[in-house]
Amino acid sequence: MKKIPKLIKKRVKITKKGKMLRKKSGKAHGMAKLSDKSYERYKGYSEIQGTFKKRIKKIIKN
Repeated sequence: MKKIPKLIKKRVKITKKGKMLRKKSGKAHGMAKLSDKSYERYKGYSEIQGTFKKRIKKIIKN
């Protein structure tokens, strides 16, 4: 059970204000053929919202 919180801590970034951010998915391959405009969608982080955010908080606290 100890590995799950470690994995989440590696994949989730928590900001000072308490937002949870994750890397955007879909960047494993096929990025070269995308236009610059399409490529921009995959850059940066995406905010985790809703019940999934509550679940992660619960797991990290344990």
